[in-house]
Amino acid sequence: MRDRVYSFMGLAMKAGKLVSGGETCEKAVKRGNVFLLIVSEDASNNTVKKFGDACKRREIPFYQFGEKEAIGRMLGKK
Repeated sequence: MRDRVYSFMGLAMKAGKLVSGGETCEKAVKRGNVFLLIVSEDASNNTVKKFGDACKRREIPFYQFGEKEAIGRMLGKK
């Protein structure tokens, strides 16, 4: 199942429909350009709360999935 989700994330990135990184995601949420937000399972409690609250206010689906390192590798980041 994880591989399938990573595959979909890769497709979204290639299509230019995926943004990553705290500041970039925060700006996208504020602009209303987010339809689904995924935060890594090993994200800090503060990050989870901040994005969880923002998504709840804007009725954006919010999930925790994967680990930062694995997601970064899949996205071609360090």
